[in-house]
Amino acid sequence: MKQAFLSMLGCITATALLASDHIDGPVTTKHGVSDLTDFYAFPSPSSPGKWTLVLNLYPLAWRESHFSSKVEYSFILREAEMVPDGANKLKVRINKAGEKTITCRFFTPHEHASHTATCDAGNGMKRTVALDVIDTRPDSSGLLFFHGHRSDPFFFNASWAGSLLDAGKISPPVKSNTISRMNVLSLVVELDLNALFGKKAGLLALAARCVSVDETSGQRRQMDRIGRPEVTNIILHGHKGEPELRDAYNRESPFPPRGKIVAAYRERMIRNFAFYDMSDGKADWSDEQRATYARLMMDDYLLINASKPSSSAQRRGYFSIETDVLNGIRSTAAGGRTLTDDFMDQLYTYMINRNHGSPIGDGVNAPCRAVSDTFPYLAEPDTSLLGWMKAKVGRLATGSR
Repeated sequence: MKQAFLSMLGCITATALLASDHIDGPVTTKHGVSDLTDFYAFPSPSSPGKWTLVLNLYPLAWRESHFSSKVEYSFILREAEMVPDGANKLKVRINKAGEKTITCRFFTPHEHASHTATCDAGNGMKRTVALDVIDTRPDSSGLLFFHGHRSDPFFFNASWAGSLLDAGKISPPVKSNTISRMNVLSLVVELDLNALFGKKAGLLALAARCVSVDETSGQRRQMDRIGRPEVTNIILHGHKGEPELRDAYNRESPFPPRGKIVAAYRERMIRNFAFYDMSDGKADWSDEQRATYARLMMDDYLLINASKPSSSAQRRGYFSIETDVLNGIRSTAAGGRTLTDDFMDQLYTYMINRNHGSPIGDGVNAPCRAVSDTFPYLAEPDTSLLGWMKAKVGRLATGSR
């Protein structure tokens, strides 16, 4: 037991360094309910024609962890298009008009059993459900909504990632999922995007954010936001002596960031891309290609094409639309991110060899608990003693609450 505990503590310490957008800045670390960990968007397995949006938060959550009436969460959707960007090049242009926002608000009295949440997408698409209740009965809202405790579907090897980030070292893959037995709070929305936009939906840019709401003054403050995974903890990773950028980045608008230190984000990205590129001892990216990659990543949102074939057999995986855009190809991919996409291996391979060599992996290829093909798709939370210990020690080690 002692050895298992020490091993667990080591994993938690590594987890504190990075894990998708888990614990991705001093501010969100102190307030777990405002720490957005992962964002997914995928065609609904059990409802053809609909899409599912998943927003996970509160890393190291346990049964006493809960949402707050002082924090609101929103999914933001904008129409997009691929347009020329010079000779044989493309870029994504976002349509500012017609933005759709799906907002989740909470009623959280003292007794957890009385907690409810309302998901409001506008256009009469609104639904209220109780905490941890899976309600799939059809109603006039046209959407399904779940909020509650789930097993964290993210998977990666923290020790492997740490060696790459800090030493530029590609270690042998080891099947050791740092996120095993960890839980999160989840928001899951399933809806018809054509109904949301009032027309056939095509290329869309999706992001999510959370804001704190002062119950007295009504003042609102953005605490975190997320589009693509691992932007803060890997792509904006700060090496020794470099300033902390993550909290400022989390407060930026995703469409696009306009803060005073936008140039600092871009320069950090380009510098890190060059660092990761040389991890295998050779350069696969030109300076121009790195700059283009950074410019695309600065527009931090998931891209999906709701009009494209999207069965599991036809999916090309996470970042497929973006890869096509960077290669000057008008993409036919559905895009998005599923709960089982091996995002970390995809990111490592693309940053290090630009998909021009052998795939690079950390040895972990699936969530610790199998996801479901029925709503809300995420696995039930871990309730073991070891899981409780991991969450308890993890919150103490990271100072989260």
